[in-house]
Amino acid sequence: MTLALGHCGRCGTRLAPFEPEPSHGRCPACGNLEFNNPIPVAGVLIVRSGSVLLTRRAIEPRAGYWAFPGGFVERGETIEDAARRETREEVGLDVRISGIVGSPYSMVEEGHLVIAFRGDAAGVAAPGSEVSEVGWFAPDDIPWAEIAFDTTKQALRALIAEGLEASPAHPHEVRFAGTPAPIELPAHCLRCGGPLRASEDHEDGHGTCTACSRPLWQNPVAGASLLVIRDGRVLLGRRGKENRPGFGMWAGPAGFGELGETIEDTARRELFEETGLHGEIRGLISIYNGARHIEVAYHGEAAGQPVPTEEFPELEWFTATELPFGHMFDSCTTSVERLTERGLLFG
Repeated sequence: MTLALGHCGRCGTRLAPFEPEPSHGRCPACGNLEFNNPIPVAGVLIVRSGSVLLTRRAIEPRAGYWAFPGGFVERGETIEDAARRETREEVGLDVRISGIVGSPYSMVEEGHLVIAFRGDAAGVAAPGSEVSEVGWFAPDDIPWAEIAFDTTKQALRALIAEGLEASPAHPHEVRFAGTPAPIELPAHCLRCGGPLRASEDHEDGHGTCTACSRPLWQNPVAGASLLVIRDGRVLLGRRGKENRPGFGMWAGPAGFGELGETIEDTARRELFEETGLHGEIRGLISIYNGARHIEVAYHGEAAGQPVPTEEFPELEWFTATELPFGHMFDSCTTSVERLTERGLLFG
């Protein structure tokens, strides 16, 4: 999947393809790299008395079809805050998030990653400006032929399989405090190269081009990690690139998603590139907020022996009692803690 490359956000020059991934661009004038990565979307399936709240969309795409409250994660907000904000804007409810529904759902052609939470909310739901109608649906009454997106269908089926009255299969717990720093706006329009000015209202974009008047939104990108478990031990690598965050610390194979691949493919690709292993995903650990990205953390299995790479010049298997706490990336620390709590790491 490739996109029109547009212009450099630093100097405004038209971009050239960046090999080996032509969906990214390199500026021939200043050398700046502009990356195209999947963008996270957050929403909430609100459950009440055995029914789930759906909204009939009043805007494109898929106007007139049913979805659950949700939208893009904005710069400087967490995925949970994005889900709560979108719920307030679309149906006027303050939602309490209780879990993650299924696993994140990739919209490959659109370059989006949908993260569906489940939750509950008191009060009466009322349509906002982007919604024409709201409705509560029991599982047998869901209008499947009128559901807006395949990812919505997948999330609804996962919720039904989990049980609307059951406890969440993936209880949600936030272990990182604080709010991500706002993503810095580029100086130039990525579409035409004209100078940008900051917008006062995010509905008009985070920045507006002074030449073509088009709005620009800046969103975090989606990434994935895959921790391989074998005989109660987990494979970690010591980060080897001095110019990358976490140099010298232990972490699991991870990286940003590429356009045209699912988030599960991202996790498997990064594992192979960084350790030489072909992995199989066995389950979701959780989803984390990074400084400028969302990380979907999986655990899985892989046969064979890992091979050190430039990313991880040192690789090691750790039992639960040998984990290098204090020398691990934050998200990796939380992941191995959760794996230990579930009894997947021991020894």
